[in-house]
Amino acid sequence: MLIIFLLGFWFLCASMFFNRAAQHFGITLSRSFILFQALLAVTTIFLHATLVYSAETAAIFMIAGFFSGFFMEWIGMKTGLIFGRYSYAKNSGPTLWGNVPLAIPLMWCVISYMAFSMSTLIFDIIGFSDAYGMLIVNAAILTMLWDFVADPLAVAEDGWKWEAPGIYYGIPAHNFAGWFATALLIFTLFFSIASPTPSSNVSVFIVSLPALGYCLMTAIFARACFEREFRLAAAIGFTTTLICFCFWLYYVL
Repeated sequence: MLIIFLLGFWFLCASMFFNRAAQHFGITLSRSFILFQALLAVTTIFLHATLVYSAETAAIFMIAGFFSGFFMEWIGMKTGLIFGRYSYAKNSGPTLWGNVPLAIPLMWCVISYMAFSMSTLIFDIIGFSDAYGMLIVNAAILTMLWDFVADPLAVAEDGWKWEAPGIYYGIPAHNFAGWFATALLIFTLFFSIASPTPSSNVSVFIVSLPALGYCLMTAIFARACFEREFRLAAAIGFTTTLICFCFWLYYVL
């Protein structure tokens, strides 16, 4: 299982670089490939959670992430109250209940798990590992910060758009409040059912890999924002990456 997880993790890292590099060569990635990446990412983090915690804990996180992400997206698209009135591109792949692309709740699982891993690592370092309420809020903030970097690119590349564009690269400000609320729901549900305690049989490096994934993913998107001259988004991304990577490096060393 460990070998499969490592292969999946490093393949995902390489494919994230490929996704951004493809833009420079005029390569348009198919929605089937993106869905495959989302499914592989979910499988990889499930394997990680199983290795570090337990299969039951992994399943609880996946269920909380998938259904919370889907529910908030579905309500948001129907009402416009959570993220603003927005719509996904018509070629976004298979959808659930007719309007939420399957890849979206899958990616909620992935992004929130990486943020959870990063937050857990930070709280272990500062000695607040048992402060679950603060950990939940911190993980939700990290999830939201990633969206500050990713959403401008998604809008620029026609992944989705808002009916009434906002001041932040066409994104309404309360979209980020929606991201924070959705992440908060995921982590609250997870911690209300599970009590995640890392196994002592797993190395510190393996435990911390999703946190490293958070750093890499944020840096990749920040660089793309910089290339498009989305300077504020790039600054947020690079600053978040630098702070989180310093915590990760201190943790593994």
